[in-house]
Amino acid sequence: LMFASLSKNPQFLRDFCSRLVVHVLTTFKPERTLKILDHMAGEIRPEMKRHINRWRWDWKLTRLFMTTDDWEQNLDQLREFCIKRPRIMLSILDRQFGVGKTLATSINVTTQGQGHVFAENIPLDDGRLEGPVPASLDIVVSVKPAPGYVFKGWANHPKEGPQIRVKAGQTFKDSALFETIDTH
Repeated sequence: LMFASLSKNPQFLRDFCSRLVVHVLTTFKPERTLKILDHMAGEIRPEMKRHINRWRWDWKLTRLFMTTDDWEQNLDQLREFCIKRPRIMLSILDRQFGVGKTLATSINVTTQGQGHVFAENIPLDDGRLEGPVPASLDIVVSVKPAPGYVFKGWANHPKEGPQIRVKAGQTFKDSALFETIDTH
């Protein structure tokens, strides 16, 4: 009910959709989710045979009980889910909110270790974001100075402040410039 009311607000809807797209391209990126899944499976795998044997009963109801092969097959299904999830999430976003077909978008911001890069307030540890962005959306890229520095400007966009909107389909490459805070 609350989300339905909020989604009538164009600014909320833009922010929600753009932020979800950034999460799709970072948090739910298959390379990341598969790495987490495989790490967790690796931690659990040595215990699975013992666990399955411990809880198996002598009943002839094999459909109720898992084998290590079943467990590995379930992991394969989870891997497939991790791979397909981003595309499906973008499809649902378009179906629900009409954000349009996706366009390849690339963002690459360097900071020389003097600041941090964000897309829709989500940290981009390496300053990069690449992937499909729905055509009607833009991504707000911002930088924040590290302690002891202040934002000076952009190398290729000198008139812009610390926030820049990158439209879907664009390639944005720039360096955020910082200077040390003068304490005198």
